[in-house]
Amino acid sequence: MLSNAIVYFIQNDRRSYAWKYLEKMDDFNLEEDMYFEANLRLLLKGIWETLRGNDQGKEKVKQSLKVCEYLSSEQYQKMNYELLIYVEKLFNVDFELEEMSAYLS
Repeated sequence: MLSNAIVYFIQNDRRSYAWKYLEKMDDFNLEEDMYFEANLRLLLKGIWETLRGNDQGKEKVKQSLKVCEYLSSEQYQKMNYELLIYVEKLFNVDFELEEMSAYLS
């Protein structure tokens, strides 16, 4: 899926590709039962908005992590958290994740 490619581009510091595809994410319709994909899109949109200076992006990031928590998807939540830590370091942003780090360690 497009989201996986975006994560790959972010992790491999190929930002121009990541941003190009992030802009196209809303062009794809997700079926109602595609929770995983919808949550990953929420996370990536939150990252994108935060990097563009929109503080509402941080709320989307937190919502995405909460969805994982509600669904008891600890591994997926940890994976997303680690991606966010990487993005924080790479782009010098703060997703304000301190409150979540306690139960993700």
